Amino acid sequence: MKKNTLFFIIPLCAIMTSLALAQGGPSVEQALSFKPTQPGVDYAQPAEADASSCRLEQLSGNISGWKLIDKNGQTLRVFADTNGDKAMDQWRYFKEGVEVYRDIDTDGNNKPDEYRWFNMAGSRWGLDKNEDQRIESWKRISAEEVTAEAFTALKTGDKPRFMALLLTAEEIDALDITDAQKKQLKGLIEKAVTDFEEGVKAKVIARNAEYLQFNGDKPSAVPSDLGDGIVAFENVSSFARVNETEMQLANGTLIQIGDAWKTLFCPQVQTDAEHSIASIFLPGGAAAATVSSNVASAQKQQELIGSIEKIDAQLQQTTDLAQRSALHKQRAAVVEKIAQSSVGEERDMWYRQLADGLQLGAQLGELADGADILAKFADKFKAEGDENLAAYFSFRELMTRYFIGMAAPNADWAEIQMKWYAGLEKFVEDYPNSPDSAEALFQLANTREMSGRESDAIKWYSQIVSKFPKSPQAAKSKGALYRLSCVGKQMQLRGETTNDKALDIAKFVNYNVIVYYWNATSSSAQSDVLALKAAKEKFGSKLQIIGVNLDNNPQLMAQFVENNKINWYQIDGKGMDGPLACEMGIIAPTMILVDASGKIVNRNLQARDLDSALRLLFAPPTKLD
Repeated sequence: MKKNTLFFIIPLCAIMTSLALAQGGPSVEQALSFKPTQPGVDYAQPAEADASSCRLEQLSGNISGWKLIDKNGQTLRVFADTNGDKAMDQWRYFKEGVEVYRDIDTDGNNKPDEYRWFNMAGSRWGLDKNEDQRIESWKRISAEEVTAEAFTALKTGDKPRFMALLLTAEEIDALDITDAQKKQLKGLIEKAVTDFEEGVKAKVIARNAEYLQFNGDKPSAVPSDLGDGIVAFENVSSFARVNETEMQLANGTLIQIGDAWKTLFCPQVQTDAEHSIASIFLPGGAAAATVSSNVASAQKQQELIGSIEKIDAQLQQTTDLAQRSALHKQRAAVVEKIAQSSVGEERDMWYRQLADGLQLGAQLGELADGADILAKFADKFKAEGDENLAAYFSFRELMTRYFIGMAAPNADWAEIQMKWYAGLEKFVEDYPNSPDSAEALFQLANTREMSGRESDAIKWYSQIVSKFPKSPQAAKSKGALYRLSCVGKQMQLRGETTNDKALDIAKFVNYNVIVYYWNATSSSAQSDVLALKAAKEKFGSKLQIIGVNLDNNPQLMAQFVENNKINWYQIDGKGMDGPLACEMGIIAPTMILVDASGKIVNRNLQARDLDSALRLLFAPPTKLD
């Protein structure tokens, strides 16, 4: 049997059939007969007339197997042996050339035990230890996906599917909350199971109902006296539709456990404007003011929300600039009305949406006075003493003017950058405690670093770390401070390559290594790759290259690597905000040169200097007489 001959598993309904394949691999017909183990996956399935135009290609590199490609050159399926045991352990399904779902066999017994959704299909990662094709627990699932799963479970009467979403007694015991709260949560879980059973019997959700969307403000960190506390999502609800009628379901409180959100309640269909599920951790245990307090105002608000939806539909249909400008202003007026009739955090949320809409319209070139309107709202809220909303509108005005200035024909970029920098400094001075100040400081640091003024950049990065230690910008700033002082230090890099193999740069001792942080959409990617290829050809096996891709879409990386015939190691860095970019504070494509002892010798190597830097590094030591 040839090296790449595999044994394939065809999951059809509840039956897994092992199919020993001939040396040439599966037929197109066999490949198209594969179906995802989990129901409801939206993946590409060509019409019967187009099946004959599909073709199979054998995978190359460290993964054995086959790729099924349609007549347009888009990937439909990948069947892979990732551990070299000549048995298929991954079944990958694609839509529009992008992977959306994967069955995974982790123990090599030809049965999937993990199920993952990707890209437009979401972020779920389900575990199936007993391999009965039912997900017993979630390794990763978002709050929105929890509400969708709970809705489907209640609609179909699928109790095991619902039970996989509930917080377990063991998870409750491990929470950093009081014993009284733990007892309360365990009681809620018992009630949720009873409510689910009764809801299924009563058929509270019709079988033809469809899930629409998640509704929630933002999760909250709930502190404890001694520990870190927990992260909870209160007053969560969701929307569904039966025929032409919409309904709202109260989902109550969700709690984050690792990368998964867990629920405490069975969804309840709301019959009036009040939430039927009270908060657990908010003061007083009462529902927050995310829904109007009386039916009349709730109905009025729903009418206004309906107006927004109609305006959004018109914006999608028209290309006339004058009409689009008028629609943006109509939308802003409606959102302002909703904000004015709301209270508390809901009010602030609508005003933030108003600011975001004005910013978008202005940056699209469809709302000429968008920046001026943002400025008026900033002044209004500042006069009222509302520093939070004043800062929110002010920062978006600042970003909008910068964006429009840079996009203008014959723009004086140097002058615009100076105004941008001065505006950022003033914003930080005016609103030192605003969450947006963390981003303003980060932009200040980036601007100074990119212009070569690293001492200023270090000052701004340090302020972020000290003043906003829990902000998303803090992790990146810590990494940037390390990178700016890393020459002479040991390079630390661990990750998984694109073929799911562990990689540790420490194993490359005795090799000179280039670590290249890159993304496919960068203007320098093409020229950088050419320079790296030339270096690899010149210096041979003693030079190793590790690419750390920072695209958010792995498909972009895969396509770029394939088109440019790149053959060095690639790690998926999970985007510019991923852990690998953060640990080194990467803000732009960057080459780092590491010598054979593992120490960093150049933290910002340019492609034009690559050859001279490597010749110096590879040069033999001078002998002294």
